[in-house]
Amino acid sequence: MAMILTNWSDFCRESDPDEYLRKSDCERTLPLVLQRLKGVPQRPDKHPEGDVWNHTLLVVKVARELSLRFNLTEDDQKLLLLASLTHDLGKITTTEVIPDGSIRSWKHEQPEVFLPLYNQLELDWSIPTVMKERLSALVQLHLPNSVTQGTEATAKEVKTYLRRLEEARLPFILARLLVAADQSGRLRGFSDPLEKWEPIIEGIAKASAAKSEVVSLVSGADLIELGFKPSPEFKKFLMKADELQKAGLDREQILDQLKQS
Repeated sequence: MAMILTNWSDFCRESDPDEYLRKSDCERTLPLVLQRLKGVPQRPDKHPEGDVWNHTLLVVKVARELSLRFNLTEDDQKLLLLASLTHDLGKITTTEVIPDGSIRSWKHEQPEVFLPLYNQLELDWSIPTVMKERLSALVQLHLPNSVTQGTEATAKEVKTYLRRLEEARLPFILARLLVAADQSGRLRGFSDPLEKWEPIIEGIAKASAAKSEVVSLVSGADLIELGFKPSPEFKKFLMKADELQKAGLDREQILDQLKQS
């Protein structure tokens, strides 16, 4: 019986992870779930490189290059390499060829699809379970809507994406590099779609910083002096005061407006 690879960190440390996987495949030591990537079809217009296995080999190669170029920490390198390796595991169970010949893999990045297959990988590779949650979140975010649709990202999309990264305790650079590796692993040259998000992110950060620096002209103590009794309504009046402040009113004008409320 062939021995299955048990040291996942060997893969993450390899300077040529794609060759490492090819060698493991030839030696019949490749984890069983990774073997299932072979022969899974993809849309030729989106993936001229062929099946999911060929795509994965290209993606891990680019991911290694990017991890070094951007000087990622050892832990982030491991996370990026594992995400690159497993980002399309879900295609194993979701890919279907439609009668008209088209190919689809709906929701292959979703946790409910990804995790059962990833759990199979854990049977062969002793990957620390602490990585699973962040890895699943990273895989889920490897297909930003504007990238898949070929459109310009809106500030709303970027804000939502950043919030989801923050919830998963993931830095933006990891998501950016995974998307770059995925998009570049298609025999069409290098592509880094989320690089264009950097100015948007900078603008969001500046707006957030400016907002946090604004000091409200009216406080709860001011409301009490006006005769308001402390209650849940305080929040409503303070929000109205902030809105009036944004509209350009000074403190006295705001207090006059609140008196008339």
